[in-house]
Amino acid sequence: MDAVLLRMQIVDAGFDIELPPEGDWVARWRPGWPGGALRGQFAGILHALRRAAGFAPERSLAQLNRTIDYTEAEALVRQRRGQDLFRARLIQLWSGRCAVAGLAMPELLRASHAKPWKDATDAERLDPCNGLLLAAHLDAAFDQRLMAVAGDGRLLWSSLLGHEDRFRLGVTDGLRMDGLTRGHLPFLANHRERCFRGT
Repeated sequence: MDAVLLRMQIVDAGFDIELPPEGDWVARWRPGWPGGALRGQFAGILHALRRAAGFAPERSLAQLNRTIDYTEAEALVRQRRGQDLFRARLIQLWSGRCAVAGLAMPELLRASHAKPWKDATDAERLDPCNGLLLAAHLDAAFDQRLMAVAGDGRLLWSSLLGHEDRFRLGVTDGLRMDGLTRGHLPFLANHRERCFRGT
C-alpha cells in the first residue's frame, strides 16, 4: 500500500498524523472534525490493518506498507463502514436498547450478526434482520455460540455455560427477546443450526 494513500485516508477521516524521527507513528483526532462515530472506530481499523499484516503494535508504518496492499486496506475500511451502518440500523430497529435486557447505554451495546459476517452475502451483512442489538455480555455469549434465540424469542443456552455462570452474568432461565420480525427467523435458525454449541 502506498504510504501517501494511507495517510490521505487517515487525514480524510479527521485525524492528524505525526511521524516522529524514531518510534511509531501517531494518529490524533482533529478536534471539531465531523464524523465522530468514525473516531471511536478508527483505532480498531488501524489495529485490524496491523493484525492482518501480522505486526506487533510497535512496528512502523513503513513496515505495514510493505506487507499489506491497498486493496486489502480498502476492504478493511469498507468492512468497518458497513459494520457502522449495520450498527446504526440495529440501533434504529431496537430503539437504542438491548433486545433482551433493555439496556439503553450505546457504549455497552454491540451489533451482533446472527449469520456471521464471513458467511453472509453483502446484502445479508447489512440487513438489520440478520442482527441483534445486545448488551456486551450477551453479545459475547451469542458470538461465542453459547447463546441462541428460538423462533419465539426464548434464549437458549449452551450446556457449556453452566447455571452458576449464567447467574453471575445476570441471565436467568426464561429470558426472551421481544420485537423479533419474520425477517429475523431464517437468520436465527441459521445461527442455531450452524453456529450454536447447544447441549
